[in-house]
Amino acid sequence: MGSISILQLSLAYLAVFLGAFVQGSIGFGMAMIAAPLLMLIHTDFIPGPILLASLLTSIMVSFRERQHSEIGKIKWMILGRIFGNLIGAGVIVYISVEKFTILFGILVIIAVLLSASGLHIPISLKNMIFAGLLSGFMGTTVSIGGPPAALLFQHEKGPQFRATMANYFLIGVILSLLSLAAMGKFGFKELFLGFCLLPGVFLGVYMSQHLTKKLDQQAIRPYVLGLSGISGLLAIVKVLIF
Repeated sequence: MGSISILQLSLAYLAVFLGAFVQGSIGFGMAMIAAPLLMLIHTDFIPGPILLASLLTSIMVSFRERQHSEIGKIKWMILGRIFGNLIGAGVIVYISVEKFTILFGILVIIAVLLSASGLHIPISLKNMIFAGLLSGFMGTTVSIGGPPAALLFQHEKGPQFRATMANYFLIGVILSLLSLAAMGKFGFKELFLGFCLLPGVFLGVYMSQHLTKKLDQQAIRPYVLGLSGISGLLAIVKVLIF
């Protein structure tokens, strides 16, 4: 496990469980919950291992909501994400751990603000490509690519929203992992740490299926955003003070 202790791994399980539970329940939030917490636990969990955990979350939710799936909705976002992934992978190759942590905190706060903005953005070709580009950059650098996509589809019904987001995350995360691997930022170490997180994903998504019809997405969102924002701020403070 290298420099990662059993306590840190246990906390990482809990973070991933919470993230998978939230995304399985409302359609997004895996990375917004888990990634900031994992950054505070140990920087090695970001971005590759958490992206692998996000991939499994997306596979499970996509399969569960497959009857509501419409792949055609996301094709232009995927095109934008390809370019965003490449830009993001190039950025993290050339920055130090300290600068990366600060970048992480800033992008987490931006993600929270985007999610909380309540903006109504029409689903047009231009907006889908731009959302995909921004999502790809954020997803590859800090593993949080959901908010730009969620803004476009936020007014869809629960099952359709979860299916659309899961399909987008499924393809987008694969592209992010491939981009990181091409830049030498996703190897055996990241793969191993990612697999270590998967039990938390299985449990989180499994538990979420019992609440998808009962949980009010709008009721839980403030807590998701609040926890994510605080964690992003703590990541910045950790670098500046320590």
